[in-house]
Amino acid sequence: MRLMSPTRLASLAVAATLCGLAIWQLRAGPESTPGALREAIRALFGYDLEVAARLIIAAEFGGAAAVLLVGNGFLSMAASVAGLFVALACLSRALSVGGMLAPIGGMALFGALLVMSYKAAKTARAQREAEESPRRGLSPAWSLLGAIAAMTTSAHLAASAQFKSAEVASPPASAPTQAVPSIDLDMRAFVGQPLSQSPLGKYMPELESLCSAANAPEGAYIVVYSPSCGTCYSLFRDNFSMPRPQRVIAIAIPLADGAVSAATEPPAPIECFECVERTLPQGPRWLVASPMVLRIEGGIVTCAADRLGGDCLPR
Repeated sequence: MRLMSPTRLASLAVAATLCGLAIWQLRAGPESTPGALREAIRALFGYDLEVAARLIIAAEFGGAAAVLLVGNGFLSMAASVAGLFVALACLSRALSVGGMLAPIGGMALFGALLVMSYKAAKTARAQREAEESPRRGLSPAWSLLGAIAAMTTSAHLAASAQFKSAEVASPPASAPTQAVPSIDLDMRAFVGQPLSQSPLGKYMPELESLCSAANAPEGAYIVVYSPSCGTCYSLFRDNFSMPRPQRVIAIAIPLADGAVSAATEPPAPIECFECVERTLPQGPRWLVASPMVLRIEGGIVTCAADRLGGDCLPR
């Protein structure tokens, strides 16, 4: 019985890793996809969180299918390098928002797969040279065509997959549907302006008093977060769990009217030292790339950052 070739074993390991990651992300929800890659897609194409996450998962399934079908060392190394690059980008992002364990684990995993793929390709090349046998398998042109076909088909099928954590109960068929207004809270255009003139200040007028020079002489930080955002909890834990001279205001984003949370347990409390906790008004769909961090000095917005860019975190 002939054993499986080293390149085929490496291809199987890379494909299994990509499939495993994609399946886990489907079960864990959109937030479990690589944050740096997800934000890049959203910044370039303007897609929302779930669409960007689906594109990532579709690419993972497509890459796994292509690697498994072609089964050569070059494609396995290319997929490993791509995974290593994404993990490195996520690690760079984690330096400012927290949550470094997952990127480090991803770098170790894809680094090991890259070494395995390289050694397998080197071994296969040495065996061919020793045996003076021609290259087995598909030609480079056919390998490329097969990889494109497998990737396209698998990605197309995976793009329609549903996130387990994103499933919500449908309203009864007889219930009338009402349009829920969407309100954009992008604050980067209001840097240098009074908080009271920004969308956040208009919908939450009490923030003007909380962030005034009299009540917050050292300034204030406002963090707008989603209770279902794991990165948001890491941000609070890594940056605001210890005493700070500035006032810290944590503002939760509620579910829009008609939306149903898939969570089976209530949200965990944030780790924020002496935070002033508030919630955005119930009803609308708040468009926020959470976590959004604002720095307020004397009632003026001096810095605004969110998941799409910027850094206002205290040093």
